[in-house]
Amino acid sequence: GWLEHEPKRAAMLYAMAYGWNPADPQLSEEYAGLLQTLGHGAAAVAIMAETARNLDDLGARRRTRLAAARCAEAWGRPDLSAELSIEMLDDDPSFELIYTPLDQNLAQQGNAAEHAACLESIACACAEQHRPYWLARASDVLLTLPGERENALRLLAAAQRRAPHASAVLAAISRAGVSAEQLAELDLDLAARAQQLE
Repeated sequence: GWLEHEPKRAAMLYAMAYGWNPADPQLSEEYAGLLQTLGHGAAAVAIMAETARNLDDLGARRRTRLAAARCAEAWGRPDLSAELSIEMLDDDPSFELIYTPLDQNLAQQGNAAEHAACLESIACACAEQHRPYWLARASDVLLTLPGERENALRLLAAAQRRAPHASAVLAAISRAGVSAEQLAELDLDLAARAQQLE
């Protein structure tokens, strides 16, 4: 129909409708799709992200942010995708579907401090069986930051305590250049210090 023949006019009408109802996820998705077709990927992401912020329902917010994050990735904007994923993580820390893409996007950006903080948040929120992996990932990133070796090893010791034979943990121990025994000693030292503070 007319949408294909007059996309600029359609975009103008969608903009007006969106202005009247910015919390309609279906409208925002259609508008964003049209904007993408017209080559305005960043605007499409912004529309969906704003709609998500206006939604009360967690499931609808999650779906809309996820669509926006995927759109941002498709348009070569891992920074926007990471920002939206962090919003999803803040909104619902147990939403495991975003953990790996967020990790990858933050790794591409190169902000190791933010990356490590997000990975620690994931490690605290994830299912117990996945916690050693995310603790090891956070440790890997912390090891790249000056002055963070002790914190990195603390996380790695916690990962080892939970899953001493997990391949991700063993690989992280190897990359850290410590032995499993050294980490076990560190873990005991930390536990003793914690008891002294109580």
